[in-house]
Amino acid sequence: MVESEDFVPGIYHYSNEGVASWYDFALAIFELSVVDCKVKPVLSENFPTPAKRPAYSVLNKAKIKGTYDLEVPYWRDSLKICIKHLERE
Repeated sequence: MVESEDFVPGIYHYSNEGVASWYDFALAIFELSVVDCKVKPVLSENFPTPAKRPAYSVLNKAKIKGTYDLEVPYWRDSLKICIKHLERE
């Protein structure tokens, strides 16, 4: 936990390490939850939205990692912990 006197104002991006599409994320959820479900990928062009979206976008976490000396976990590791918490509830 960062103490208030250590806070450095600014805009920070944060996400777990690694890269995943929504398809990858859905597959991992069902795999880690041991749920038998078929997930079919959908191309972005087949799922139109009014907002223009980049073909590839990943948050740059260099600022927050450097400012606060953070070690950011891999997304699947965090997802596994999250699912375990949800299963206990």
